[in-house]
Amino acid sequence: MIDAMQITPSLQLLAFLPLLAALVLRLSPGKAPWLRWAPWAALSLGLAHLLGIADLSGIAALLAPAALLALRERMGSKGVRWGLGALVVFWCLVLALHRMPGIHNPRVLSGTLSPAAAEYQLFWNLDKAFAALYLVEFAVRRQAPTREPRFLVAAALALGAAMAVAWIGGLTRLEPKWTSALLWWAPANLLLVALPEETLFRLILQDRLEAWLGGMAGVAVAAILFGLAHFQGGWCYVASATAAGVGYGCAYRYQRNPWHPILTHFGLNALHFLAFVYPKLR
Repeated sequence: MIDAMQITPSLQLLAFLPLLAALVLRLSPGKAPWLRWAPWAALSLGLAHLLGIADLSGIAALLAPAALLALRERMGSKGVRWGLGALVVFWCLVLALHRMPGIHNPRVLSGTLSPAAAEYQLFWNLDKAFAALYLVEFAVRRQAPTREPRFLVAAALALGAAMAVAWIGGLTRLEPKWTSALLWWAPANLLLVALPEETLFRLILQDRLEAWLGGMAGVAVAAILFGLAHFQGGWCYVASATAAGVGYGCAYRYQRNPWHPILTHFGLNALHFLAFVYPKLR
């Protein structure tokens, strides 16, 4: 299938490479010095400024959560630490929503992936990448793994339900395709979409909700919050995202490995991209 997608790669993408490496390494086991995020972030910031992605106000906005995290480590009061942690998460949300000034994310894709598809644009978002890095640094996994196969079955059923809701609701339909846009979409979706979203909704929110509410109640509430975060797409999109959130939550609950929900999230998105109308019907 021939698509009408314009691909505009740029040297600006070089600024992302140190940060994406840091994200992958930070979620890997071990505590070697090269797993520390600060040198990678500094290199990424330097390249971003040099290549015109972030001006001085943007760099200040990207560095603020690092200062908050450093201050939080030095605080002895539990209440102050909680408040600073909440501020870090809030700042990361603002970054992820592209509300901080001075950051000019490069656009990589624009156009349509297939005749039936709506217009689509893909930006590589430096602000969301930094938000992901800080969220990964802030996340502390508290709950023990279950390793019960029923959670894998529940994950598969929930993901199937998510796609069924999207199809029945008229958001998409079967349309297999292959496009070179995948080369630019895949790393961005894995590391700039699935990773930050799963870090927030599973490693941070679900872990705490499970501690407060109990196992599956925590999974369900985190999934509902994940669904509501997609409200701009309409209620059918909210319902589909909520079902997918249950699937990601069960994948995480199975072994508490952060890569499980991240790769599950990316896998469902990749299936949508390759086999269905993406991002939605025109």
